Amino acid sequence: MCQKSDSVSHKKPSSEGIPTVFARVDGIVMRHFPGALKSTELASRVESALSKHGYDNKTTLLATSLCCDEVNRELEQTMIDVYGENFSMGGLAGFAFGGVTSFCAMAHHIPEGGSCAVLYGPHVGIDDKGNVGKINRRGRMCSGACCGSAAAAMGYVKSVKSGEVKAAAPPQECTDAQQTFVGNMLLPYGQRLEDAKNAQVELPLALFDSQDELMQKIVAGGCGEVHSPGNIALIGGIQINTPAGTSEFFLPKVFEIRNNKGELVANLIDTLYVVEPEASKQDDIFSVMIKALTLLLLLLTVMSLGLHVAGQRTNLMEARQIQRDLQMGNLYVQENEDNFPKRKKQKLLL
Repeated sequence: MCQKSDSVSHKKPSSEGIPTVFARVDGIVMRHFPGALKSTELASRVESALSKHGYDNKTTLLATSLCCDEVNRELEQTMIDVYGENFSMGGLAGFAFGGVTSFCAMAHHIPEGGSCAVLYGPHVGIDDKGNVGKINRRGRMCSGACCGSAAAAMGYVKSVKSGEVKAAAPPQECTDAQQTFVGNMLLPYGQRLEDAKNAQVELPLALFDSQDELMQKIVAGGCGEVHSPGNIALIGGIQINTPAGTSEFFLPKVFEIRNNKGELVANLIDTLYVVEPEASKQDDIFSVMIKALTLLLLLLTVMSLGLHVAGQRTNLMEARQIQRDLQMGNLYVQENEDNFPKRKKQKLLL
């Protein structure tokens, strides 16, 4: 039975120990989303890669297009810690509903001589039981859908494919326009979701393909508003929300730099999996500690073995000395015994 949480975090802590939950969630992430990085690792590696192309925290403007769900602020804040306050373009499910207008507005906010970095993509939750498509939320008895908008859109797509409902026409008013668009933009991926072994795993992957197509159109339409020599870094992927106390993840799908003509300057996706020496020291500190302890134990073992050998040598030397002493003692006794009659005879003669 689920228990209500009083935690102030947006995510509910598990009743199980954090190591147990983390191991379970980590295994699920690696199994279903191979290549996913912890949010902190992503931020560190993005910063390292972009710094080689003139990006820094003074002249870079961060733009984000992530779902408005409160669970998505952790990744956003991690990137804000690197580049400063963000310009938000996203809406339900992470679609960049701000469109070309929001991109152009953002471009006009870039510090002089600087560039922008755009982080975008859908999200998916994994709860403390390892269920993909759910998340433990603060104050809720049980885990719930994550992403809720994506789950509703998939239900809509199934209904349209089965003929239960007709595809919705473009909305005429804005009361629920975003969700209508999310559902219709997912429609082309209906068969892909139906054929998937795990629709909850395939759902964010399909949503990303749709969102990436939209983002490419937005960049093509607004890139000219970025003043030269500024560039546009695109960081697209799937945000993976996890239970409280565990690391969140991001599966990178796009990491590239384009100029203000929309031309590709550099494809950096591979750099996210090449750890810089500085980052390696931080990421592998636990490994270093283990190696140091192993070396210490090896040294102690060698010292112990040396003392043991030295002790054996000392004992052997002492044994040999005792043997020599005994031998000398025997000779002394024998000599005295041999000389005794002679001495006695000499006394008698006197």
